[in-house]
Amino acid sequence: MGKITLPPPLESAVQDQIKGYLTIRGWFCSNIRERYFRQGGGKYSEPGIPDMLCIKGGRVVMLEVKRPNSSYSKPNDNQKAWHAEWKRQGGEVYVVRSVEDAMEVCDKEAPNEAFF
Repeated sequence: MGKITLPPPLESAVQDQIKGYLTIRGWFCSNIRERYFRQGGGKYSEPGIPDMLCIKGGRVVMLEVKRPNSSYSKPNDNQKAWHAEWKRQGGEVYVVRSVEDAMEVCDKEAPNEAFF
């Protein structure tokens, strides 16, 4: 029997995994599009805004979640522009493709942050 190659996980599955992990670590996380813009069928979503807003101990991190090993795994022009402006204003925004990527970004110590 030949080797079975599974497709990469859907972006929504990666978001759920990240949210689960960060919630356990004490972060408040929200999927921006689903929570705030889905009611308008997406037409009210700001172009380029990242997928997730995560907050812990005063630290605010925006995460753009991309499907691993996919042709859509890079930010588009609107996302690049939004990320650049957020960073210019002193914010943190990262492109992540897995829970491991989010762990690397969010497990950095920040002021007033307590780990278990």
